[in-house]
Amino acid sequence: MDELAKPRPRILFLRGVDFSDPVGASDWRIALYMPDFGFETAVLGRGQLPGPPHKGVELISVPVCRLPALNTLTLSCLYAAATLKRRPDIALVNPGVALAGAWCKALNPRLKLVLDIRTIPVELDAGLGRMQSAWFERILRSSFFDACSVVSEGMLDRLDSQYSLKARMPTIAWGSGYDEEIFGLAVDGNKIRQEQGLEGRFVLMFHGSLSPARGLGEVVRSLRLLLDRGEPDFHLVLIGRGAAERNLLELARALQVEEYVHCIPPVAHAAIPGWIAAADLGLDPLPDHPWWREQSPLKVYEYLAMGRPVLATDLPCHRHISEAVILVPDNRPATLAEAILRVKRLPPGERQRLSQAALRDAQQHTWRARAAVLASFLHEHFPQA
Repeated sequence: MDELAKPRPRILFLRGVDFSDPVGASDWRIALYMPDFGFETAVLGRGQLPGPPHKGVELISVPVCRLPALNTLTLSCLYAAATLKRRPDIALVNPGVALAGAWCKALNPRLKLVLDIRTIPVELDAGLGRMQSAWFERILRSSFFDACSVVSEGMLDRLDSQYSLKARMPTIAWGSGYDEEIFGLAVDGNKIRQEQGLEGRFVLMFHGSLSPARGLGEVVRSLRLLLDRGEPDFHLVLIGRGAAERNLLELARALQVEEYVHCIPPVAHAAIPGWIAAADLGLDPLPDHPWWREQSPLKVYEYLAMGRPVLATDLPCHRHISEAVILVPDNRPATLAEAILRVKRLPPGERQRLSQAALRDAQQHTWRARAAVLASFLHEHFPQA
């Protein structure tokens, strides 16, 4: 067959993604750029599909069972049926939907199955945590997979030391990214600052899951320290939902800084750039914990893409990204308060220089750049797909 006439390999991203969750993981969006690198592409998930449709990418949503006890099994069956119907050559599956992938592999041995690991089991109660950890280990020791992709080189090395992944299958690391069509300097944040009463304030921002182990309580406490130092023009904007939301608001009230903390419900992904443009400094104050050390911080790339500097803890996941990522040794309130104050007091010229560095360095972390890496790996190891 003529090389030009060869059909494009079909790739399906089976991630269990909730398309309608604007705060949830958006790593599935790498799929939007895979057609540019020679793949016929589909993404299988649940929830309301985002619009408008993307050229060359099929988004499929399956119904959700309303009985929690049956939800995982039912979704696995639906995912497997939808996958087999589309007859992909390659399927990327994460551990949560690996059962569906294993069924597909058993019924279609020609399918190349790639295990995709974005995180290890985190922030769960003891019983559920043990179950997820046991399932995670079982999946990583199984022989169903033809390759493995991991969110970072650090996490790949860590998992390889436990499960000998590199000796058993081809492996690759590809991190989080951002949509260059959504994030850009054309967005003006002044309207949001006016609507939210943030004019004249130095605005700190965090967007994502408001969960207990992300250092957000320490940020609220740092506001109290800043006020005690006679610095009243700071404001913290938190966008998202999570188990820590109520505690954060109660803490703000107890410290008498509630008027300086603004919790915003989750907004559409396309609306996030406007909020970042309204901020002066992005935050990612993660504690030093195995959950976070080898992650790939999506929010950091999005802040940078909007030309905003980022204050982040000195963890492997935050290093070597950009000089606009300002690292602090820990997330103690006093450490954060001092660093926030230093950034606020930077001369305008230095802040502009950091903004330019952020924009420059962000270009290495687009979803298109990630797709190029993944596509090259798949073409190399599965040339007959």
